[in-house]
Amino acid sequence: MIFSETNTCPRHARLQAQEATIALAAGQRLYGREFADLSALAQTFRADPESRFSSADDVRSFIIATAARARARAAQVVSNPPSADIDFISYPEATAETSPGGQYVPADDGGTRKAVHYYRADYQHLARSQLEATIFHETWPDHHLQQIVTRERVRTGAHRIARLVYVPGFVEGWATYVEGLARKLPLYNSDLSTIGSVMGSQTPGLVADIGMHVLGWSEQQTFDYLQDHHPAMPEEIIQRTVDGIGEDPGSAVPYAMGGMEIEAIRGKRETPGRLEVRSAGFSSAHHRGRCRTLCGTARESGSTDNVSDLPQARQVPSARRGPIRL
Repeated sequence: MIFSETNTCPRHARLQAQEATIALAAGQRLYGREFADLSALAQTFRADPESRFSSADDVRSFIIATAARARARAAQVVSNPPSADIDFISYPEATAETSPGGQYVPADDGGTRKAVHYYRADYQHLARSQLEATIFHETWPDHHLQQIVTRERVRTGAHRIARLVYVPGFVEGWATYVEGLARKLPLYNSDLSTIGSVMGSQTPGLVADIGMHVLGWSEQQTFDYLQDHHPAMPEEIIQRTVDGIGEDPGSAVPYAMGGMEIEAIRGKRETPGRLEVRSAGFSSAHHRGRCRTLCGTARESGSTDNVSDLPQARQVPSARRGPIRL
């Protein structure tokens, strides 16, 4: 993968073009007219009243219903999907403003605490259209499904290292991959949410991260790039994203790079004209290794701080950075 001052690589450019085409087509179906580009679509998209929530209870009901719909379709993603409950808890009001768009905390192995998806309940600032992708990313068929499948594999004989090593190119790559896969199944319940999944795509973060830390972009250059490619994202959220990239080099890279690699794996196994979703085999050690090699950002540690299956240990929760706020 080669990046230059042109900001991209062939695979990444194709992915961005594909996402734009999907959003523009959905916009034409939804609004009955063509849009020149994502920026033009974003103006209409952000003003759409159908994207608003009416109350905090409306937000909660939407999240639970969306996760349930995705859970019911899990067999299209993996063979014999396991079952495990998840609680949905809103962030405390004092921390909601600075919390990520969604956050997943896995269950403990002792069975005393269920997995939890934390969410914002400040309905005045949430976009229904962009919340679906976050729910898929954090619950079904993404991180929650990852956790329970991995736990079951370890319980039935897989090496325990599968729970001890955090490989972000696989973990976040799978979650990002499924955000796009949800457009093909389809899981999104409307063209509005399909557009929202593109407007909140993780793809531009890859270039922004490499631009800042490899090509020497300034914060303003990074901000401008993200603003161009996230036209529906409020400026304060863009700035928060830039700050996060600056503070944690490489943190945005595994999402899109891992997702592209898993997509490529599935593509090699598909029969022309048939969507072979489950062929990606996300629990395969071979595929984990490929994502790790590609992304080059695996964080391996002998510490037990990030391992939920050891006594008194906790796993670092997953948090999706996404422009779900209006």
